[in-house]
Amino acid sequence: MVRYSSLLGVALLALAPTRAGADMTATYQRPGAVSTAGVLTIEVASNGDVRAGNDDRGYYLWKNGKGYEVRPGPGGPTVIRTADTAAARAGIRPASEIMHPWLPVDTVSINGRKGTRYFINGVSHNPGAMPLVISRDPSLAMLSAGHRRLAAMQQSNFPGADSSERVSFREVIAQGAPIDLLGSQLVSISTAAIPSTRFRVPAAPVAAALVREHQAAARAATNPAAPTPENMLRGQDRFIKRAVWASDRLWLLTERGTLSSVAPGEINRRTETTPGLAADICVAGAALVILGVDGQMSRLEDRSWHAMQRLDLNGEAVQALSCTDQRVIAVSRNRLVVSAGGRQRTVPSPRRSPVPSYERRPSIPGRPCCWGSRRESGVAASSASIQIQARSVKSPDLAARSTAWDPNLATRTASLPPSA
Repeated sequence: MVRYSSLLGVALLALAPTRAGADMTATYQRPGAVSTAGVLTIEVASNGDVRAGNDDRGYYLWKNGKGYEVRPGPGGPTVIRTADTAAARAGIRPASEIMHPWLPVDTVSINGRKGTRYFINGVSHNPGAMPLVISRDPSLAMLSAGHRRLAAMQQSNFPGADSSERVSFREVIAQGAPIDLLGSQLVSISTAAIPSTRFRVPAAPVAAALVREHQAAARAATNPAAPTPENMLRGQDRFIKRAVWASDRLWLLTERGTLSSVAPGEINRRTETTPGLAADICVAGAALVILGVDGQMSRLEDRSWHAMQRLDLNGEAVQALSCTDQRVIAVSRNRLVVSAGGRQRTVPSPRRSPVPSYERRPSIPGRPCCWGSRRESGVAASSASIQIQARSVKSPDLAARSTAWDPNLATRTASLPPSA
């Protein structure tokens, strides 16, 4: 589910219906997209009802002042009241929160419409940063009101204190209608009448007690009161540390050190045998190279591992690894180990400014855990800064907003092919 929180008083103000007028249908799509799977459609009725999402993947519905999440299924749609989800999650904070606000940067034109472009403070220079572009065109007032209702409904799913990003997001949305919603651009507007059936709740909502039971079970499964070492190691296997392409396969290394691979057209990942517990992987030429936690490097050739040199890691954990045919560089917290021509040398990492601070939150059900406040030095700090800033504009709630409040986004983005 989407991560948001809001104060109910503010939400209720945003949910007040607009004056009567024509219906409005807005279509958003990413530039260059050829599939309709990523199309976001927002339908706003003259009476204030709103429907947003994709019929194939589910949608959110605002009907008569109440919010619903509709998920498709083989036996028909499943409907969950937003209020029931909020009640079941009372007291839970999102897994990760961005502690920097949205700020205006410049004015741009999107498909013939001008608007103010906003970025999260500090990441506008990142090529992967996703903007909000807000138009104050009066003809889009009904669409703007629809977005405010959706934002308030989504944020109520996680009641609690607001971060700077959430507060500023609401303030930005209140300025007008998004014509670029985190990479999805407004491509068409229609004021044709929308059939009332589009705003009909398609099935009886799931009982509130079942929603509470599901949330409680999910929390117990993902956050046991006394996790065992085995469960902790199993949890580490859910997080990909490194992904590289070699020998026509995608190689994936988990935080635990498990290596697997998958090739185009394969359904399942293949768990690979390694010489020992892996600390990191890289590609030298066209061959996969693995670095063990003991510093031993091995090269994969003809489905067999061949020993290479052993790096003197001095017991430090490897945070990054770079390989070429002539040189290997391993980066730890305090130094670089460079191996070339059969010789090794150690270079202390220069001290640099700490990376931006991001608040770490406990994990919650259905949500991959979070970035934290990391203060590494030297090259490690630069690498961490790039990774954290890239993540900061691709967080679960931002990505969900960009696909029109798609309820299945977390499942789609976090899923990997199952390991064989």
